[in-house]
Amino acid sequence: MNYSITELIDVESVQSTIDSFYDIVHFPIAFNDVKGNVLNPNTGGIVGAGWTRICREFHRSNPDSDKKCFESDTVLSKLPPKGERYTLYRCKNGLIDISIPIVIDGEHLANLFIGQFLQKPPDLDFFRRQSIQYKYDMEEYQDALSDVSVLEEKVLKPILNHMCHLADLISRIGLNEKKILDLNRETNLENNKKRITKEIIPMCCHCKEIRNPQGTWQDFGAYIRNKYPIEISHSFCPSCFKKLYPDHYKKYEE
Repeated sequence: MNYSITELIDVESVQSTIDSFYDIVHFPIAFNDVKGNVLNPNTGGIVGAGWTRICREFHRSNPDSDKKCFESDTVLSKLPPKGERYTLYRCKNGLIDISIPIVIDGEHLANLFIGQFLQKPPDLDFFRRQSIQYKYDMEEYQDALSDVSVLEEKVLKPILNHMCHLADLISRIGLNEKKILDLNRETNLENNKKRITKEIIPMCCHCKEIRNPQGTWQDFGAYIRNKYPIEISHSFCPSCFKKLYPDHYKKYEE
């Protein structure tokens, strides 16, 4: 693939769509490239909405627990198992994340991400141990945990269906843009070839007539007049004048 995802997709429009959807579902959504970078070419910020406090202020703020986040991001950046539309993964910090691939012309370029939620009430012992391990403020950490959404299967399923349709739409838009860019690139390449390619004109060695593209032979002057918007006048060069009309040439020299 000769293009990045930001060349094929209007990420500002994706951000607007994500913002609108977040207003409905109220849990984190993001648009990442396959390296896990959240995308926004204009500001360098993220394309996403609704990052949870527990991830923002604890898991990703602590260098040690952030390593677990990186490991989880690596898993989510890959294509889902064969036959699956998305990857559902319980991150090593205890939350549920889901990635849906954006595939354009057979190449995996990005992912839609939803996550930082739970599918059942939290395992308080697990998060308590994690708080002790990483020296989080226990009370603040538990308060952040209480803000994490719990999504049952019946709630999650229609949300996933919508996100899969959105991923398909982004992929189709990206493919159409790629075709346009490919066509422009081919057209520019062809134009450049025409500029630099020398035209070879078949000419008779004896009579000097020219063979035109239609395969017929014609006088050189007629060929030039047909090919270019010019008229040709006739005269003699000094060598031919001397050879053909030597007497007149002598007078010309005098």
